Amino acid sequence: FADDGTLYFTDTNNHCVRKIDPDGTIDVAVGVCGEKGFEGDGGPPTAARLSLPFGLEWHDGALIIADTGNNVIRKVVLR
Repeated sequence: FADDGTLYFTDTNNHCVRKIDPDGTIDVAVGVCGEKGFEGDGGPPTAARLSLPFGLEWHDGALIIADTGNNVIRKVVLR
């Protein structure tokens, strides 16, 4: 959970990270659901491409994502 109560979770087979706002709204937080790849560093989080994101954690105000299919750890600062 983020400080504002938003729940973030990986949608592994759709290659994205989704969120549920405190009011119950479900939306995409990181990635383009249904499109895997490796791109978007430094750009908008919803334009990034992930491949099989499996786990995530909050650290110092950033979302740390295990981008398993790309064998990398991604750091995303959500604004």
